[in-house]
Amino acid sequence: MDIKNLLLEKLRESKKDVFTMSEVNVFSVLLNVSKDEIQKCVAQLISENNLMKDGNKVYLPEKRGYIRGRIMTSKSGKVFLRPDSGAEDFEIPAGYSSGALNKDIVLARVLDFGRGGMRRASGSQKQARVEKIISHGVETIVGTFKKNGSYGYVVPNDQSFKQEIAVSPSSSANAKVGQIVNVKITKYGGAGEMGSGEILEILGYPNEKGVDELSVARDHSLTEKFPEAVIAEAESLPDKVDRSKYPNRRYFNKNIITIDGEDTRDIDDAVSLVREGENFRLFVHIADVNEYVKEGGELDREAFLRGTSVYFPDFVIPMFPIKLSNGICSLFEGEDRCTLTCEMLINKNGKVIDYDVYESIINSNHRMTYDQVQRILDGDENERKKFADVAGMIDDMNELGQILYKMRERRGALDFDISEAYIKVDEAGKTVDIVKRPRRDSDKIIESFMIAANESVADKFRQADMPFVYRVHENPNEVKVKKFAEWCSGFGERFQVK
Repeated sequence: MDIKNLLLEKLRESKKDVFTMSEVNVFSVLLNVSKDEIQKCVAQLISENNLMKDGNKVYLPEKRGYIRGRIMTSKSGKVFLRPDSGAEDFEIPAGYSSGALNKDIVLARVLDFGRGGMRRASGSQKQARVEKIISHGVETIVGTFKKNGSYGYVVPNDQSFKQEIAVSPSSSANAKVGQIVNVKITKYGGAGEMGSGEILEILGYPNEKGVDELSVARDHSLTEKFPEAVIAEAESLPDKVDRSKYPNRRYFNKNIITIDGEDTRDIDDAVSLVREGENFRLFVHIADVNEYVKEGGELDREAFLRGTSVYFPDFVIPMFPIKLSNGICSLFEGEDRCTLTCEMLINKNGKVIDYDVYESIINSNHRMTYDQVQRILDGDENERKKFADVAGMIDDMNELGQILYKMRERRGALDFDISEAYIKVDEAGKTVDIVKRPRRDSDKIIESFMIAANESVADKFRQADMPFVYRVHENPNEVKVKKFAEWCSGFGERFQVK
């Protein structure tokens, strides 16, 4: 933990709620740093609103009755405060938001109902008043361009953002009334006031091809364009893998298949299986993006900002430029690709009795779809003949998939067997139908194999006692559990909240 956060922790542990600067300087001895360093940390904590300044004194907002949290606005117009602490939400009554908008980070105080102030019905939600806006949570908005006389303004598509934005004549010169535009907010209006901004992009008229998807993308600050420096770094990468440069990587080119949906745009995992008596030797190969994306580089920084690829019904906004996502990092059939392999020996009860993780190169034999694999499992003779070299392996994969599935059931794992919604679009990009896509054995095979690989990799890092990112499910919020229990009681279901 850095000095700034250590200082904040010590201040929170103290029984005092207000500190003079001299008292704060004493922590320099405790933390073994200079007073100048302490003063620098205090300035940062004040700028972040983790500390408040009052003359020559500083105090922790929470120790003076402030609640730090995020504003959440419903489409109906109700405003709530979601505390950072995870406590129950507060309602912000009309006139008590101090101009705070949806997603803003604020400091608020609980409304005092015992001193002649506002009163609420017994049992209703607690209420609070916004005292200070720390930071605005929305920097750009997507909306409909309109005009009132000579000036233009934008009505946000997001109904929870309760502020229209006046746009400058220079940025709106090419915009037409009724078009959807993306706007950068340059000034936030107060309560009941209009903000101001600049049009960054004219997306087009509603229902034009791609406009609805782009509206959603821009509403979440997503763009399909990459900075020039990122594109340049991607273009410097090779188009093919030169195996001679990787003498220490294991090479696989037998009975390796990828299984994806019909419309998959990138292929990042492959599987293979060898039967060894009653045991199964499973190989899960994952595209080794790390071979091409180096820490601190342009690709790495851009990927960190994006976090993930985002999929729409008829296009994708990738985390990496096409040169990687649909090129050297996509496990195409018949092409050598750098991968990371998790090799597992699994017994007939679904227990992984041995595993290893290592760098590899694979050459996939078949690019297959879930439909094709399912037809093989269903006994389709044409499909089995077409993929005769791997049909037997796919039967074994299905057997192992069923074993792993039953093992997880015995372990008490939750399984949400819910059909996916598949969106069909026409050539114009309009949605024409939404159909159910059931989970079949072909889907469950890959699910089971990926879970087994993830668990093996996690175990390897645990045994090595190395820092690692785990996906965990924390205990549910006690207040929310009690509310859920009350709701269930209306249906005759009762349970005790411990």
